Amino acid sequence: MLKKILIILAGVLALIGAGAISYVYLSQTGRFQESVQVETTVISSSSIPRIATKVNDNLAVKDVVEKKTVVAPGPLRATTTPVLSKSSSDLSLDGVIQFTNIARAQNGGLPALTESSFLDRDAKMKLDDMFAKQYFEHVSPLGVGPADLAQAVGYAYVIVGENLALGDFGSDQGVVTAWMNSPGHRANILNSHYQEIGVAVGKGIYEGKETWLAVQSFGMPLSACPTVDTNLKAQIDAILK
Repeated sequence: MLKKILIILAGVLALIGAGAISYVYLSQTGRFQESVQVETTVISSSSIPRIATKVNDNLAVKDVVEKKTVVAPGPLRATTTPVLSKSSSDLSLDGVIQFTNIARAQNGGLPALTESSFLDRDAKMKLDDMFAKQYFEHVSPLGVGPADLAQAVGYAYVIVGENLALGDFGSDQGVVTAWMNSPGHRANILNSHYQEIGVAVGKGIYEGKETWLAVQSFGMPLSACPTVDTNLKAQIDAILK
């Protein structure tokens, strides 16, 4: 009987494995200032079937924990004073997405990210808030972070990530290249678990100077995770009674 339970449990774990992901990236100083901020929220999910484990030769029941993870390498700021010249090219949402997907294709042949209207709104909210409140961090002065923004726009996710850039990087390719030259941001762009992207770029006044801000919001939607077989769940529940 125990063997049968373990075989069934192996199937369930294979189904829900995508819902237990966490990442930690290391910081590195170089041409750009960089730090690392990683936020992980762990919640119990009543929708996930109970799993039996063998403890002291007895079967004990526990809840599987679903991890929602936010990956946020420290904001990327050009070390030179941001001054916009007439030769500076405007940044664009489409261009940043295009060069992001080119970078993914050229580094491991990763699939292109699909633009998400939810994540576009997420990124735009972040950009507008940074200009309005004059900060350049993943968490606002009011304590609002990437997870809060995802919730605000109605984006249900398994994992989300955020890249920030401040300064005149010259072009869409320039800002993506700067992110790719930064280990934490590069890892975010090349994260194989992401499926969707949203972008916001804009020019405004920050610390008394006109400059650009750029935001990339990445995500793996909750809908991408396989659902648990209800018949299989019923079999497990019956065995565990």
